[in-house]
Amino acid sequence: MDEDAAPAERPEWFSTVGRRGRLSFLMNFLFVNIGIGIITAIAGSMEGLLTSLIVAGCSIGGGWVNICLTAQRLHDMDRSGWLQVIPFLAALLGVTLLASDDPLWDGLGVVFLLAGCLGFSLWLLFTPGTAESNRYGPRPPIAT
Repeated sequence: MDEDAAPAERPEWFSTVGRRGRLSFLMNFLFVNIGIGIITAIAGSMEGLLTSLIVAGCSIGGGWVNICLTAQRLHDMDRSGWLQVIPFLAALLGVTLLASDDPLWDGLGVVFLLAGCLGFSLWLLFTPGTAESNRYGPRPPIAT
């Protein structure tokens, strides 16, 4: 190991800086989204303005954390974090097409949703990161 190379730091949830390995991405992504789902389900059983604020806060905060986790995972593969805009647009197009009354457009909408969400997620999970340091930093440790 090069003595001059700085060790990789643990990437943060609220920052797009750094790299995140596949296992770390999966575990953090599941933790955040299951946690948000539980909080939202509990808050959804209540009524009032506080409930709406809790759900909105979870949606905004969780959305930002998901963007950061995905950007870090893309950085590990030596790709720009902005690449996640493409599957987002594909999913948005899919939802728009599903709103039509035509079965052909509905089917095409499902294809765009699957490609945009499921396909991109599987690519993130199964594509290994670069083995060496890249423009986004040193290789992350296995546990982070």
